[in-house]
Amino acid sequence: MQFRQMAILAILAMLGVVASCAAPSYQIAQKNNGAQAQPVASQDGSRARVGTAGALPERQALALRFVNAVIAEDVQQVTNSAEIDRLVDNLRKQHPATTDTQLTSFRQLITQKMPEMKQRIIEAMSRVYAEEFTLSELRQIVAFHESPTGRKLRSRNTALKDEVKQAAQEEGRKAAIELLTPLLIQWALEAKGQVS
Repeated sequence: MQFRQMAILAILAMLGVVASCAAPSYQIAQKNNGAQAQPVASQDGSRARVGTAGALPERQALALRFVNAVIAEDVQQVTNSAEIDRLVDNLRKQHPATTDTQLTSFRQLITQKMPEMKQRIIEAMSRVYAEEFTLSELRQIVAFHESPTGRKLRSRNTALKDEVKQAAQEEGRKAAIELLTPLLIQWALEAKGQVS
């Protein structure tokens, strides 16, 4: 899932619009009765995944640097007016009985709460990275993304997405032709009774 899509789902979940996103976290909190996550060793034993409450401050800070460098822009895009319009349109489609007054209230609520939600989303995303990666790994990730090459990747990645997608589709089409041509010839010959 793209970071932008994750940000949209996070915003909707925070607003309680997408019950399927908001409900599981509530049920888990109720089920655990407020218990904090415990460290769990990874399969190779090289690191422990630390629960949210136990994330090391340095790992959290590095993860936040990564999210701010790489993902925060996607969160920002989610909060522009065109994206808010799309959220309102989706709400209208999912809940056709929603009145224009309710949709206007929804739009106002999103606009009012957006700065707080953006920060909460960024912090939540950074916690996930802080829990998943070791301090050494986070240092390497941040170093790359703050390097000239990492900055170039970020600046060019959006523009290159369409080119990469087009190249992949073209190669996929060529591969399909290469694979299907002999089969189509064989099937045609079989249909004419020339091959058994």
